[in-house]
Amino acid sequence: MNRVYYGKVGGGKTYCVMFQEIIPALRAGRKVITNIDKLNLPELRNYIGKDIDITVRQSLKWWQESLTCDVEDDGVEGRAVLNPALSDNALYVIDEAQFIWDARQFKDTKSGFLHLLEYNRHFGVDLVFITQNVKRCDVNISRLANDSYQIKNLGFLHGFTKNRFAVNRRQTPFDKDVIAQYTRRYDSVIFTLFRSGVDVNAVKQKGRFSSTVVSAFIIFAIICLGVLFSQGNPVKAIAKTAENKKGVTTNANSPVNFLGIAPAAINQSGDAKNLKSGQSLSPTNTLSVKLQDVPCKRIGYIEANGSVWEIERCGDVIETYRNRKLVKTVTSPAGSALAEGGKSPSRDLVSNTNNSNTLKEN
Repeated sequence: MNRVYYGKVGGGKTYCVMFQEIIPALRAGRKVITNIDKLNLPELRNYIGKDIDITVRQSLKWWQESLTCDVEDDGVEGRAVLNPALSDNALYVIDEAQFIWDARQFKDTKSGFLHLLEYNRHFGVDLVFITQNVKRCDVNISRLANDSYQIKNLGFLHGFTKNRFAVNRRQTPFDKDVIAQYTRRYDSVIFTLFRSGVDVNAVKQKGRFSSTVVSAFIIFAIICLGVLFSQGNPVKAIAKTAENKKGVTTNANSPVNFLGIAPAAINQSGDAKNLKSGQSLSPTNTLSVKLQDVPCKRIGYIEANGSVWEIERCGDVIETYRNRKLVKTVTSPAGSALAEGGKSPSRDLVSNTNNSNTLKEN
């Protein structure tokens, strides 16, 4: 099978190949041939936990001449013959493949390498190519790839993703459709097995505690803001309601809680709408006034000698006003009303005052 891993410098391509290709192959007992620079073979052996069969080849010429396959035809049948330098059931990992099969130098793919790309699966041979730019490599590497993995380091986005990388899997690097997509976290132990372009120190020092605490704090702040503003700005609503009530004075310095709601005693001031307009309710005497919802009804008024007399019944209380000033209050269960001096403003009394006087009843 042919697989291609590509991405920017320091994106984690070699890291992904290590844990996804090389380590599983070594654990399965397969032979691995690679040109990855400065592999830590003793540490890799300890990580696998058993003897491993891995060979490092740094010669570009060896790779160009060895990765070939010939097709022999004796006139009866044709068969593919693997290069003697290659091993059956082996994994070949080629890092920086654009240096070996440069598209600018290989105008025509050599038949031996092309045959290997087409017949390698019959020998159990897997070819893994690592490159920064697939367009720099021979086009047949991308065209005949069975799987392609685009590796992206997510550290440039934010500190929360500094230890993570994304993998986009396609059949070929030039396919627009993504077969699978997943993200993984860097393991600092893997970086001890080889030399990597990823910032290893940042991966080792980055902890999970900071991101967890910050995430929890952000979620808590969002919940608090949601509860506060779900009431539709309660501070403004309470102030507007108080302004619309007549006969009630509000104190801008009155205490409110963190939701902008005043204490219960202050909220009762809304019942003061039944008080007379001549009376005032200040913040100092709000708590000492006992408010009752007693309906008042004007039962008549008199105009005499330039004065306006009004009589109102509030339950069992008869109140007499002269020019809108309270002059007399009498409790009379029988319902009699007394004017100034204790006299009742009856029809007979009104008729003897002045011809211009009038009596009106509601």
